[in-house]
Amino acid sequence: MADRRKNRSWVVRAIISFVAILALLTFFSNTIMNATIPKVMAQNATKGNLSFTNSATGVIEADTKTDVKSVNGREIDQVLVRNYISVEEGDVLVTLKPAEDLAELDKARADLADLEAAAQAAALTPTDDDFSMQQDAIQSAQDTLNEANAALNAANSRDSLIATAQGNIDYYNSIIPGLEATADAEAATVADYNDQITATETELNNINLQIANLENMGVTLPSETPAPSETSESSSESSESSSESSETTPTTAALTSQQQNLVDLYARKAELEAQLADLNTMRDAAQGRLDEASASLGAAQSSLAAAQGDLQAAQALPSVADAQADVTAAQNSLNRANSALSNAQATAAANAVTTARTNESREEQIAAAEERIAKLEESLTCTEIVAPCSGMIYGLVVSDGNVMQENQVILTIIPDNSTYSVKFNFKTSVAQSLSEGMDLTVNDAYIDQCRITNIYPDEADPREKRVVKCALSSLEDIFPGTQITVTADRSNANYDHVIPASAVIHDNSGDYVYIIIESSSPLGDKYVVKRIDVTVEETDGALCAISSKDGKDDTLNQGMIVTRSEKPLHNGDRVRLEDYSNPGSGS
Repeated sequence: MADRRKNRSWVVRAIISFVAILALLTFFSNTIMNATIPKVMAQNATKGNLSFTNSATGVIEADTKTDVKSVNGREIDQVLVRNYISVEEGDVLVTLKPAEDLAELDKARADLADLEAAAQAAALTPTDDDFSMQQDAIQSAQDTLNEANAALNAANSRDSLIATAQGNIDYYNSIIPGLEATADAEAATVADYNDQITATETELNNINLQIANLENMGVTLPSETPAPSETSESSSESSESSSESSETTPTTAALTSQQQNLVDLYARKAELEAQLADLNTMRDAAQGRLDEASASLGAAQSSLAAAQGDLQAAQALPSVADAQADVTAAQNSLNRANSALSNAQATAAANAVTTARTNESREEQIAAAEERIAKLEESLTCTEIVAPCSGMIYGLVVSDGNVMQENQVILTIIPDNSTYSVKFNFKTSVAQSLSEGMDLTVNDAYIDQCRITNIYPDEADPREKRVVKCALSSLEDIFPGTQITVTADRSNANYDHVIPASAVIHDNSGDYVYIIIESSSPLGDKYVVKRIDVTVEETDGALCAISSKDGKDDTLNQGMIVTRSEKPLHNGDRVRLEDYSNPGSGS
């Protein structure tokens, strides 16, 4: 029993010690945390009235000016002018160091040479408007189709062609033997006549030889002496007879044997010559009949051969199905050839358009390259930049040793007779009370007059803002680039959320404030800041009228708004409230 009481006492003491240690640690933790948490001042947004001036600030601009541009890539040796001094036309503004880097010019010349070479090559390239190959293919395909159609027609008439050819063969086979027999008979007749002619000519030649021998021996034919009893009876006949008959009819007077022989030879000669003439006539007639028979036989044999060829050709003809397939294939080939021609023509037309565009583009590139080279040569040989007109220097942005960039405006010259203007941004509600020709009050005394010349919506915020352009006049010099502030009027209005101007913070995303969110725990109160994006509706310098940017103005009533902090804050930071007017107080 005593041991149990002893143990219970030990447990109680342990619990008391643990609680004491926990309380001590909590005290020191809060103390350390309070030392590191930033102190802030805060107050609630209140309803109130703001009285403010509708003013705006703008930059003076010259209405007439001439920009002086750079010489690309050139290093400035010396700048001889400064802002707001007057120069005369032709005065040297900037001197340049000699150009040393010619790489850009060399590259531009090389590019131009490449373009010109490409243009020459394009001019020498033959055009692809020669379609003779496609047209030849079409003609060949058409010929093949014609042949296939002819073969199809022949295939359709194959049986008729075979019958006709066979009939012709039979006919000529039937007449050729008779023609051959006729020709052979006539040939035999001609040969017989030729043999007779040869024998007759041989005999005649022998007689002529004997006659010549006798005459060479001096033998002559006796002269003809008619008998007295015959003189009166035949006187009329003698006058009509020819001299040749008188020569060949010698008298019957007593003749020598040689003379008789000569007379007989002449008589036989006359007989043979008459016989030879008859033989030649008959032989020629037989030869004519032979030629005619041979011609008929040759014609019949040729016709027979032709008929046999026709028969073989007809038998070799394809079937109608094969011939039709050949026609279909030939037609497809012709269609492909026509398509190839159409495609080639379309391609040639497209290539012609592309080539024309390419040539046009190349010509433009050549012109641009030539212009660029001219500018580079001018810029590389340039030693100074002079004033293009008289006036006041303004906007000088270069100095000695600077390397100028392309199309850089290095300064502006404002002529002495230039007028000046300025643009202001006003709220649309303020601009409604303004009109062209109205004068605005200028806070800068050297400006004598600031008269409105134009009012138009601001491109950045056309609904809520207006740009008010004003013309300036002054008896003193007006310098562009300086700012002036003008006042349109004064206004006052009631707002739901008015806070000190110091509570509004600005960053790249816009205006915002921090609201303190309060929470309680056994260990004490906890304060955390929350960022709220706002729109500053109006300000009088000390106070600002704000509204929530998301349109939910109730979020501005969730807690007090931080007006001052000893350290920069971030969304979600823990803070502690502090009254800076009483350094000894804290919470």
